[in-house]
Amino acid sequence: MKLIKTGTEGLDEVFFGGIIADNALLVEGTPGAGKTTLGLQYIYKGALQYHQPGIILTFEEEPDKLYRDALAFGWNLRDLESKNMLRIIPSSPEAVHDMLLKPDSGFSRLSKSIGAGRIMVDSVTHFRRMTDNTQQLRVLLSKFLTGLMHLTTSAVLIKEIESSEKEGASIEEYIVDTVLRLSYEQRTRHRRERFLEVIKSRGQSHLSGKHTVKFTDTGLEVYPVCGALHTLPEGESTAAEPDAQLLSSGIKGLDQMCRGGFPAGSASVVAGSSGTGKSVFATQFLYEGLRRGENVLLITFQQQPPELAAAARTFGVKLDRYLKSGALQVLYLNTIDLSVDELLHELKKRLAGGGASRLVVDGLSQMMQTVEEEDYMVDYLGALLKLFTRHRVTSLFTFEVDKMFGSFEFDSRRTLGLFDNLVLLRYVELEGEIRRAIALLKMRGTDHDKSIQEYVISASGIEVKTKFKGRVDVMGGTGAGQADAVELKDILSDATRWAEATRRLRERQNQPLK
Repeated sequence: MKLIKTGTEGLDEVFFGGIIADNALLVEGTPGAGKTTLGLQYIYKGALQYHQPGIILTFEEEPDKLYRDALAFGWNLRDLESKNMLRIIPSSPEAVHDMLLKPDSGFSRLSKSIGAGRIMVDSVTHFRRMTDNTQQLRVLLSKFLTGLMHLTTSAVLIKEIESSEKEGASIEEYIVDTVLRLSYEQRTRHRRERFLEVIKSRGQSHLSGKHTVKFTDTGLEVYPVCGALHTLPEGESTAAEPDAQLLSSGIKGLDQMCRGGFPAGSASVVAGSSGTGKSVFATQFLYEGLRRGENVLLITFQQQPPELAAAARTFGVKLDRYLKSGALQVLYLNTIDLSVDELLHELKKRLAGGGASRLVVDGLSQMMQTVEEEDYMVDYLGALLKLFTRHRVTSLFTFEVDKMFGSFEFDSRRTLGLFDNLVLLRYVELEGEIRRAIALLKMRGTDHDKSIQEYVISASGIEVKTKFKGRVDVMGGTGAGQADAVELKDILSDATRWAEATRRLRERQNQPLK
């Protein structure tokens, strides 16, 4: 089965390599969704990158406007015309329909003379002016499409719709092979997002779901939903393999609790409320990797690189030279504009070139707030962690816990259960003082230290001190005496049950797609 590359980054991934040759593609959408731009990009990239000359039939736009709009993305349509790789024909549905019925028409001769491999029609909505009769319209469009496909190997038809949530199928959707629907949706009071969805794909598999679409300086890009789940080479496994190597966390006392450090290739979460030192922990983790000659990638929603370097200097960590050399790369993201699918796409590109062996996401809770559906967030994180496993990346995520004192439960057990290791940082009220406690609630495949230990944040960063002896309910935030609360084994029993439940969840996540 021959596939044709669309020239739109991410869209070929949606179709597992491209669209089938000799298929007609309908691109429908609401105003401002990007229909014409997607069609133009298909024609332009086809001619420039894949040496397939193209024709643009326009029933509403003057050529000068198309030239102008294309130049905004760096597409020089006049240059392609001068090389006999493109023709723009302003016309009407009536005229084009009549020409297609004549084998020796000027349009047919033009198409054959340049060897047109791709034709775009903007837009087929105008054919509805020719008749009000549904049956006549269907016959009219079918004859038009048949004539068009005799002249090319691929046709893209643009169609306007009033709403992306319309019910029922249109005549245009019935007669074509593939239907893409673009939408421009209000997500919050201050934000709109574009999406692409495959409504129909005759004879070809595709990724279902609404894929994020964004305009860039060079055109449209499509970011497939949870793309890493679907694009591994056939037969390649994402299951974590046993790795005897242990990597230092950069915190000596924690390494001792871990029996040497985090397993290479594992994914860890550091959870705690504001001020417990999550970002300090993350900085020590990434700095340890840099000291050992590793490349590190930091994804942050809070600090730009200069702010990050200044904060690190307060506890003796100097990141400037690593930022300058590129050993430390920082990806700063604004949660207002964040698309998690775009982030996954960016990470796939960076890691494909061996860009990092350690990766830090500071913070997971902010990222989760940008996704409305918990089920999708679980699937998304599963895809993200599989991507890291594939590239043998050791990752660390920070997670914000709202409650500072007292007992609490995680609201995101399904999400956090995907990770291999869980470190909990807590405030403790003890004898009239506020102190801090650290515990390893979970560490997959390792007989880790299950004690609860005190830590401080000093001029050198986080330092783990001693166990809370004779105290129980430390993780509940009170540090009560032995006679005043339950035993430590009762406190840790929840972690044991959680570990078992998350093991089953992780097994489900690692099952191959059907």
